[in-house]
Amino acid sequence: MTFLVVFLLGCTTPTLSSVEPWRAAPGERVQVAGEHFTPRVQVYLAKDGQPRAALEQVELAGPTRLSAVLPEEEPGIYDLVVERRGRAGRLPSALELLPEVDETPCSDEFTANTELSIMREEVVVDRFYRNGERQTVRLGLEEIARVEYELVDDGIRQCSVIYLRTTENKRVVFNDDTKVDLRERARKIARDMGKELEVTRLDAAAMGEGVDDD
Repeated sequence: MTFLVVFLLGCTTPTLSSVEPWRAAPGERVQVAGEHFTPRVQVYLAKDGQPRAALEQVELAGPTRLSAVLPEEEPGIYDLVVERRGRAGRLPSALELLPEVDETPCSDEFTANTELSIMREEVVVDRFYRNGERQTVRLGLEEIARVEYELVDDGIRQCSVIYLRTTENKRVVFNDDTKVDLRERARKIARDMGKELEVTRLDAAAMGEGVDDD
């Protein structure tokens, strides 16, 4: 009976119902809902009826849900295609691929809420931009290579930053502050994640409160 169910699923065309978030940048993980997803499915972007680029690190959570990381591709509106053994399901205009995020710390372009969930093994950064747009960045802990800390002094102000360095060698701002030194917070986050902490820039000895050198 089990063999029959698996065989029938493998012969059924996948269908797609939604992508979340529907606006995201390359390197971000999206959640795809639908039906008849099976192991070793291929997930890719399409435009004008033509395949463009495959999504990476596809993780199947069951026959109705999977997640994957968006590839580098020019910004625009794309269809999403899930294919298995020549049978493909397509969701037209499924998502808008945004330009890659400029990770500028201590910027006034957006405010952010960050969450580290050890239970779910993921980090979520919600960014709320001045123009009303919202962007959600999700990283599984397995996608994070290390935690990085910087204290930058540009002659006008100091900026304390915690970055997450991904396994794709990209940096995501997890937390930043112009009044409080985040070095102790960086140490705690690295410890909670089980990751190495690296100090990548140190323009000053300390700022505000919260610095306690070992």
